[in-house]
Amino acid sequence: MRAYPNVFKRMFGKPSMQALVNHHKAISGYDLPHRLEPGGDFASSVLQNAEFEQLSRESRLYLGVNHSMSNKPFLVRVPPIKEEPTTAD
Repeated sequence: MRAYPNVFKRMFGKPSMQALVNHHKAISGYDLPHRLEPGGDFASSVLQNAEFEQLSRESRLYLGVNHSMSNKPFLVRVPPIKEEPTTAD
C-alpha cells in the first residue's frame, strides 16, 4: 500500500507513506506464496478502519501486487472512501 500526497509525487515515485498489507489465509483460502495459473484470479482484502478511510480521502492511495514478471508492483488506485452521513436524532 502506498500513499502519495499529489499527482507529481506519484509520477516521480515518492510516496508519503508505504505499508505492507498482510494476506490472511482465512479470508482467501490459500497461503502465500501461491502459484497463480495464467488467467487465474487473486483476491485479498484490507481491514477498513478510520485511519485507512482518512488516508484514502487525504492522499492518492494505491494498493499493489508484486509478481515475478516485473520489477515494479502492479498498482491500483483506491478511490476516496466517502464519509457515512450522520443522522440527526
